[in-house]
Amino acid sequence: DRAGVVGADGPTHHGVYDISYLRSIPHVVISSPLNEQELRDMMFTASQYEEAAWAIRYPRGASTGMQLRDHFETIPVGKGQVIREGEHVAVLSFGPIGKYVIEVSDDLGEQGYRIGHYDMRFAKPLDTSLLDHIIANYDEVITLEDASVLGGFGSAVAEYFAAQDKAPKLHMMGLPDRIIEHGTQRELHDEVGIGPKALKEKILSLVPIVKQLS
Repeated sequence: DRAGVVGADGPTHHGVYDISYLRSIPHVVISSPLNEQELRDMMFTASQYEEAAWAIRYPRGASTGMQLRDHFETIPVGKGQVIREGEHVAVLSFGPIGKYVIEVSDDLGEQGYRIGHYDMRFAKPLDTSLLDHIIANYDEVITLEDASVLGGFGSAVAEYFAAQDKAPKLHMMGLPDRIIEHGTQRELHDEVGIGPKALKEKILSLVPIVKQLS
């Protein structure tokens, strides 16, 4: 609970180090839902999972208000999902901060840019099949997480990329190696450079030319 920056709870309550220390524990599953439907399905799946401990990280704050299914569905362990395919640049999001990616991708899509977006859902185990697809189809990859950039989800992707013969250039966006002070979640995300404005600027810096939608 209260994963990522927590806004009104202040600098002592940010939940930003969990991915880094949990990744070192053998067999532990580390997941984070994009929205409340994914949270319901993850909790349902974890309740039936007997192979190891399972950590589900979710933020402080209100729900999105999305329409929810009446039933639960099992999520394949270690599998992400494609939000949209794109060209040249792909953003790999972990958790609810992926909503910023949807916002930015929609905006850039209206301007003729096609940005790939992948909701990875799991920091451990990684969806290596999806990562292989991304490696084969993109030149630049951004990881986005509401957690410490040191040893976090982006680091896990970097480790996998480093073991490949050829991989895209990786840009990790997360919380810096310092104490984050008090403020709303959106204010703090903007302050540390992982909000929509910073993400949009980062994407545009990586796109060589405008690719018009057909």
